[in-house]
Amino acid sequence: MNCPICGSKKARQIRTPYHYAASGLDNVYLLGVPYMRCSSCDDDIVVIPHEQQLLDLIAVDLVRPRISEVPS
Repeated sequence: MNCPICGSKKARQIRTPYHYAASGLDNVYLLGVPYMRCSSCDDDIVVIPHEQQLLDLIAVDLVRPRISEVPS
């Protein structure tokens, strides 16, 4: 595959969990999102469908209290 960043033919598709650094959090990984990694420019290329909805869900999850945190 050609890398859309540098044009190299050294990009390959990856299917491991993708570290979603754009979320601003260190511990957010996306499962089932294929992406490309270029060994020439060392960049990851990912297309995240419905990215705004994903960010909204992450925000809701951050502010929702956990069952163990709810006072009884």
